[in-house]
Amino acid sequence: ILESNRKGPKQDRTAEGQALSEARKHLKEETQLRLDVEKELEMQISMRQEMELAMKMLEKDVCEKQDALVSLRQQLDDLRALKHELAFKLQSSDLGVKQKSELNSRLEEKTNQMAATIKQLEQ
Repeated sequence: ILESNRKGPKQDRTAEGQALSEARKHLKEETQLRLDVEKELEMQISMRQEMELAMKMLEKDVCEKQDALVSLRQQLDDLRALKHELAFKLQSSDLGVKQKSELNSRLEEKTNQMAATIKQLEQ
């Protein structure tokens, strides 16, 4: 009986030691798992921040391009108006040239008639 009492506490200590060893091993695994999860979370937070920054930059770029488009459309409208104005002036100028050309032709005709009349009168 005495020997069985000696074996009992030793076996209990061995069992307790194994249980403690298992608990430590489990704690170490859980701690490592928690650290891995925290590291993954930090990485995801970092990626999300980078993505948000990229989105803000893209939004800014889109706004700048929209402003540039508005400006280019205004310039296009201005150029169209100028083209229309120049076409009208050209048409008016062409009409003026045509009228002056006709007037010049009539004056030449009159000059020729007068020269012929003077020639007849001189004879």
